[in-house]
Amino acid sequence: MSKATIHVAIAILFHHNQVLVGWREAKQHQGNKYEFPGGKVEQGELPIEACRREVIEEVGIDIEQWQAFDFISHEYEDVIVNLHIFHASVQPEQLAGIKQPWRWYSRDELSELNFPKANQAMIQKLQW
Repeated sequence: MSKATIHVAIAILFHHNQVLVGWREAKQHQGNKYEFPGGKVEQGELPIEACRREVIEEVGIDIEQWQAFDFISHEYEDVIVNLHIFHASVQPEQLAGIKQPWRWYSRDELSELNFPKANQAMIQKLQW
């Protein structure tokens, strides 16, 4: 039996060389781990559109200028996840609009956080 494939848009948000990180709830796939903003790409939606939509919904800010960062395909025991990764800068006037519990971390701190395995290659690139 073949595994389901999920396309996920991920946002790497920067401000003063720090990266915005949140926490995945236990009930979510790969729960009780840290995460970057993002979520599933909906039917008929481009990954970059999903990235913008997810940041508006989860983080509470709207960013129009995105740059492609990476594409990672990772196979878990139950699913194949294709990560479409984009990055953008958060402007100072947007900081107050960021919802809790999102938090800023330095690039060096990212390796100390427990992220899903699919994110490890991305974290290594961020620390370079």
